[in-house]
Amino acid sequence: MRIELDDLSRPEVHALPREHLENMHELSPPESVHARGAIGASALETGSHEAFEPAQKLYESFGFTPCGPFADSKADPNSVFMSLEL
Repeated sequence: MRIELDDLSRPEVHALPREHLENMHELSPPESVHARGAIGASALETGSHEAFEPAQKLYESFGFTPCGPFADSKADPNSVFMSLEL
């Protein structure tokens, strides 16, 4: 994988959220699949299933720590909420 700045117009960029949602539907019950717009640079949500562990480790490597639900989110055993003090 190569991470780079882009204007978001490439088909590969558009395919990424579609693939993400397909994977979410494979791993999580429908009520736990969330596709939201940007909710802020300091808070995020990921799955709790073992397949999401790499994502959690990545976020932790950037300083994110587990936290409770934020905004209009509710506690969900299929979600892990993380935040970063800015």
